[in-house]
Amino acid sequence: MDTKEYLKEWAVQYLKSKDVIARKIKEISIQETVKVAYIDKDLEVFSIASCSDLAFLASLPKEKYIMIITLNTHENLKGLMEQWKSLASYQNLSLMFINPFSSEGKWIIHPYTHDRIADPSSLRLGLTSLFEAVGELKPEQISLVQKEAL
Repeated sequence: MDTKEYLKEWAVQYLKSKDVIARKIKEISIQETVKVAYIDKDLEVFSIASCSDLAFLASLPKEKYIMIITLNTHENLKGLMEQWKSLASYQNLSLMFINPFSSEGKWIIHPYTHDRIADPSSLRLGLTSLFEAVGELKPEQISLVQKEAL
């Protein structure tokens, strides 16, 4: 199992725990992506190693419910900032950045919504604050995640 598989499993556990009360999940299937059938919508979760790997989004319908899960690294924060305008055009897109070694664990952003309510001049500062609240995943920690994924 590689980092992407680890991220998929992390996402499944997160989504299941988030649904404990509401019980809206009908089915979860794990293949290349994680597909979650809710009572009222379908969500597809993509695990990616790097936010520079987002070209696949162009082939997806903009109204599709999509979650992208990745590691909370400086490289991924930079990729998010560089592709912000494109990401903000997907109404139902959320990105989750995780650090399994942090007490905060994760941060999630919905670019479409955030882009409409936030001041563009403070975007970099806001995203950096979210990133820092969870803490950067250090290279030695990434190797531990990769080992855990084996």
